[in-house]
Amino acid sequence: MEHFLLTRFNVRLADRPPASDQWLRGRLRLFTTFTVPSVQSQTCTEFRWLALCDEASPAWLREELAQVALLEPVWVHDAWSPGVPAEVVHELRAGADGLVITSRVDNDDAIARTYIARVQAAATEEGFVNFTSGAQWTQGRLYRRLDPSNPFISRVERGPHAATVFAADHNKLAALGPIRQFGDGPMWLQVVHDSNLENRTNGIRMAPAALTQRFTIAAAPEAVSRLRLAAAQVGTTARMAARMVARPRRLLLLARTRRNRVGRKQPRGHSPDPS
Repeated sequence: MEHFLLTRFNVRLADRPPASDQWLRGRLRLFTTFTVPSVQSQTCTEFRWLALCDEASPAWLREELAQVALLEPVWVHDAWSPGVPAEVVHELRAGADGLVITSRVDNDDAIARTYIARVQAAATEEGFVNFTSGAQWTQGRLYRRLDPSNPFISRVERGPHAATVFAADHNKLAALGPIRQFGDGPMWLQVVHDSNLENRTNGIRMAPAALTQRFTIAAAPEAVSRLRLAAAQVGTTARMAARMVARPRRLLLLARTRRNRVGRKQPRGHSPDPS
């Protein structure tokens, strides 16, 4: 079994100019604060972490990424397409035709310390492995979130030509194969910030202890009293309920995901996370 953790760092898009120096420096700060320590603290180290980067990146970025332990920057000449990570993984595997796992983590997010181990324990058949339970970080505040096809999903394939987890947008992967859902968590941390316009806070306020028990990051969550936490949970729960009423298809999808979820019994060879 081979396992590749893929991070799309700054591969250029065909219809957009290259990332600006300001964007790159801001994203590098998020990367070293959240993504890097979370990946470097994995309990299982049997994986390769690839960062897909624009070949035209400035020299200072190349120097910075070269110093990140475990990270293997891959300098890409072409514009982004699903074929880019597929070609990279194919070349690195050198024709191997066994089981291969590709997981994804964005360059401003984080994964739980047992993420890699949990994915590998669950990779018993071809298809997708998804942890429905995660968290969002918004200016130090934490929110619990459930997502049945999130950007931390993994793909299990067999053969020399893996299409990888980037073969389609994460919310469209169900069309490519079965998604096995695992409910324990949180297993991922999505960081909501000003330069990420696609994400918004969409969860129920949670205690900081849930983060420190499962994640290693270079930032401290905001402390909150039990009274303030309870009040915030009431407010965020009400907002979530209103959104579900306005989007009944989302509620139906979550209900179906929970019904089809792999049981709370963990994959063979896995020890439960602390809760």
